[in-house]
Amino acid sequence: MSEEPHPRPTSRSTKRQLLELALTDALTGLPNRRALDETLAQVWTHGRERHAPLCLAIADVDVFKDFNDRFGNVARQAAIRTVSTAMLG
Repeated sequence: MSEEPHPRPTSRSTKRQLLELALTDALTGLPNRRALDETLAQVWTHGRERHAPLCLAIADVDVFKDFNDRFGNVARQAAIRTVSTAMLG
């Protein structure tokens, strides 16, 4: 077998899709921690340059051990999706 000397170029659309997958939580569809880190750095810099205030709200709703033990993982995932849908408005 011969290997290609260079990987095939990836289309912009594919790269965009991969980036979106890398920055999105698969269960909720919300931005994940990686997205938070990137966005927060950009917003922080922007705010400092313009002396603009910054407001950040974080909700940790994945502390469901008792809920999971009683109702199961499927119900826990449904609850997390419900909360994330509500957060998206």
